[in-house]
Amino acid sequence: MNWLDEINEEIENNVPSIANEREQWKKHSIYKVPSQLTELNEKAYVPRAISFGPYHYGKEHLKPMEEHKHRALLHFLKRCGESFKSIFQKLDKVAQELRDSYKSHDSIWINDTSKFIQMMILDGCFILEFLRVNVDSNTPTDYDENDPVFGEKGKFYLASYIKRDMLMLENQIPMMVLHKLIQLQIDGDEEKDHHELLNKIIIATLRGFSNRNVGKCLHVLDVYRKNVIQEPSYTDTLNSCLEASEEDHLNRSAMELKYTGINFETSETISLEVSEEDEDHLNRSAMELKYTGINFKSSETISLEVSEEDEDHLNQSAMKLKETRINFKSSETSLEVSEEDKDDIIELVIEDHEHALPQSAMVVKKTGINFKTSETSLKVSKEDEDHLNRSAMELKEAGISFKKSKTRSLKDVSFNRGVLRLPKLVVDDHTECMFLNLIAFELLHVDGTRKEVISFVCFIDTIIDSAVDVAILIRSGIIINYLESDKAVAKLFNSLAKEIPMDREGELEEVTKSMISYCKKPWKSWRASLIQTYFRNPWAMVSLVAAFFLFALTIIQTIYTVGQFYQKD
Repeated sequence: MNWLDEINEEIENNVPSIANEREQWKKHSIYKVPSQLTELNEKAYVPRAISFGPYHYGKEHLKPMEEHKHRALLHFLKRCGESFKSIFQKLDKVAQELRDSYKSHDSIWINDTSKFIQMMILDGCFILEFLRVNVDSNTPTDYDENDPVFGEKGKFYLASYIKRDMLMLENQIPMMVLHKLIQLQIDGDEEKDHHELLNKIIIATLRGFSNRNVGKCLHVLDVYRKNVIQEPSYTDTLNSCLEASEEDHLNRSAMELKYTGINFETSETISLEVSEEDEDHLNRSAMELKYTGINFKSSETISLEVSEEDEDHLNQSAMKLKETRINFKSSETSLEVSEEDKDDIIELVIEDHEHALPQSAMVVKKTGINFKTSETSLKVSKEDEDHLNRSAMELKEAGISFKKSKTRSLKDVSFNRGVLRLPKLVVDDHTECMFLNLIAFELLHVDGTRKEVISFVCFIDTIIDSAVDVAILIRSGIIINYLESDKAVAKLFNSLAKEIPMDREGELEEVTKSMISYCKKPWKSWRASLIQTYFRNPWAMVSLVAAFFLFALTIIQTIYTVGQFYQKD
């Protein structure tokens, strides 16, 4: 039988109906991330401490945790009073359903059901034991305090890595396994549904607080996702108290502490002599250090001659360097942009690549560099105008202010009367991994999953172009930065949105259109400019009032003088 005959036979006998294909796709909930996504950051999808499920089972760097899974199983069995055989039999009844949760399998898991169920039990018991000892420090435990995983030492060292691995799409087990096991642990009644209790334990462990119910979920990552995209609810006072309690334990930078009302004083006036070569060794931005009371003086007035070929070597924004009293001068040249080079210049201005100028055209213009097209100009249709991206700095200059939302739901984004409200984001070393796996799940899962996380990430990417935009959001209490710099945060969010399709029908698109409509009103920008220029501090206000007073006196004097002149006549 040749290949053509085989194809014809398959068409006649094996082509599934649309309904059958739909049902098959609905069964899948755990996926291998395709290379199109992993090539951007492969490490974000690979567990570092422990494997759950078949995709990373047996990898050399994860094998040390297998003995701890076995210990967790023994503790679980002893506490719930069940035999391993009875647990095995209960999961064996749903073995095919558990296998169907995975999009693809190695042949070993298809042919050896016993080994597959054994893996599910070991992984499930470990997760439940980990949740039990980490959800509440007052929970009684039958582990020694020096236990490397479940004791105080494990909580301090390993817990953060395990939590990170629990949020990886390829590192999931079906929620059904955890449901079956927790029923045995609580009361042994299989008729009772404990899924909301389990969801709250997971959320409390991974996020530090738990609020409303999230419904039935597919796996731990799905529980986390449904929690972060819940519809905003402002009546949950318990959640607010827990968030406030969590904030008390966050380490703050000097700039963030200042905005909570804490002032800093130096024992004596300190001036740092910053030469051009020492400038690169400052660990904090000049803007942030200035808030601690440290003043900057340059050893001599430095003027950077910015020519066309030197543009790509600017590593700091003009605004931050200006804080150190470094002045910029252009070399009296403007960039002549031909038609074929136009796209390259646009890419240079709006993207934050390693060898590209990391600031918007507005910031670059402040250095004295002018942009000119040789003959043509960019024409933007009215339809496309509504989708132009504006950074936080540009929005602020247009009169838009930023405030923290009342909840931490990613859907709690609103714009009203010139105020953009965004949920608080704690950005640390695990943030990128978490968002990338949530994005991968939304892209790959087909059963009614909307793109809420993707919409939020794309929206944040539009308003963060540089470290200056991040600084604005930090001052507004929206971003809590645990990374090394504000620039690192900007780079993180810009990289998250790479090659992700924009959802122009999403809920946040309406927020974007409302902001752009607001920005089109020129008097809003004038008002914002007036406030930022003359009302930023009391001394500026006093100067403005004094100027108006003197101006009024001058007018009165002029009127009086003119009046006297006409009286003499």
